[in-house]
Amino acid sequence: RDQAAIFTAQFPINGKYPWKWNPETGERSPYPFKSSQNELDITLKPLESLLLVFEVEKPTVKAIATSSKEKKAKEIAGLWQVQGNRVDGQKINWELEQLIDFSQSNDTSKTTFGGTIVYQQSINMEEGFTHIDLGNVNEGITQLYVNGHAAGTRWYGQAIYPIAEFVKQGSNEIEIHYTTVLANYCSALTDNETAQKWTRHKVVAPTGLEGPIRLLAY
Repeated sequence: RDQAAIFTAQFPINGKYPWKWNPETGERSPYPFKSSQNELDITLKPLESLLLVFEVEKPTVKAIATSSKEKKAKEIAGLWQVQGNRVDGQKINWELEQLIDFSQSNDTSKTTFGGTIVYQQSINMEEGFTHIDLGNVNEGITQLYVNGHAAGTRWYGQAIYPIAEFVKQGSNEIEIHYTTVLANYCSALTDNETAQKWTRHKVVAPTGLEGPIRLLAY
């Protein structure tokens, strides 16, 4: 989950061509190969998955392997206004100077939290940044809003969002919605026999954004 995987894979396929499919949108694109269409060089970033489908259809344009490199990066520092919307309807407010794993906190309102956590901050945007990387999200579901515009949702993989069309020079409002698992919340329900049965032998689940959250230019 913390390192990229780079390898060459050979598939028991003849006479078909590799296509990369996006299971969320249904979009597909030709997957690049060198001399044999069943032998592919594959690179997977941390927590990234890849859906390949071999089809009889031959691409009309040869796919070319591409890669993106960071041209510059800047960590977003400063105070985060954080609101926890717990599954039982309770709302909790925190101020965080540093992003943390809630499960490792000394504050029981964080260690037993289950629901949605909303992180908010105003940032000053410099010219050239096109993406934002949320860093370590502890496998939570994230949604990003920039100046009130929905920039997308990440259920898995790296939480990197394109933001160029939503930002402006100067001050910008960043809002991140983070959905947790319910394990830590359920383990704290000591009067609930069913909850205790299912969480009795569970370790605490890492929860919340740990970052670092960075602005990126590729």
